[in-house]
Amino acid sequence: LCVTNPEMQKEFIENYKKIIDDNPSATHFMIGQEDTQTFCNCQRCQAEIKKYNGSVSMLMINFTNNVVKALNGHISEFSPHRKVDFCMFAYQPTIIPPVKKVGGKFVPLFDLQLEPNIAVMFAPLGANTAESLLGTANSGIYSNLQKWQLITDKFGFWLYTADFSDYLVPYDWWTGLKENIELMSNYNTYMYFNQDAHGDQYNAPCFQTLKLYLNSKLSWNSKL
Repeated sequence: LCVTNPEMQKEFIENYKKIIDDNPSATHFMIGQEDTQTFCNCQRCQAEIKKYNGSVSMLMINFTNNVVKALNGHISEFSPHRKVDFCMFAYQPTIIPPVKKVGGKFVPLFDLQLEPNIAVMFAPLGANTAESLLGTANSGIYSNLQKWQLITDKFGFWLYTADFSDYLVPYDWWTGLKENIELMSNYNTYMYFNQDAHGDQYNAPCFQTLKLYLNSKLSWNSKL
């Protein structure tokens, strides 16, 4: 998807209207960065990235905002009593927020006015899961999260507790789990998802079962 191509954006919006209309009970929709580090390399996109000081996330924000603005109009016209929220991914090349340092403090790169029903789904890919996001090893990722607060006050979190090189390795991620869940409660979080290996009572090893148990209990009550 070329996010700066107006014809492609128009087609995307029309397709998304159908998705919304076909799912009348759905209240949340996502417009996500693809699962890749690459981004469109057409001349228009590259010129926009250069214009925004190398910020890929700014292109995704502009695209998401334009799409959601059109979808909000569609919903208001055809389903005026329906409340729908959207989110975009802060993930892969879009995890770095569009901010700059001015006078020793970070400020938004450009004047942004997000639609009020857009949240950011923050995915700390590459975090050391043996520590919380507040741990020393994750200082860079946590810094990105803090900077995203300059752009929005609505967040979703997509965490990772699977070992993608070997799903059965019982490596420690539970040490930082409680602290992470408590941290997320401070971010006006509408959704929390923890991507992990599949497990159930029949074929999950014991540490996997422990992970599932802790995650489910602490998600309901982080004070346990």
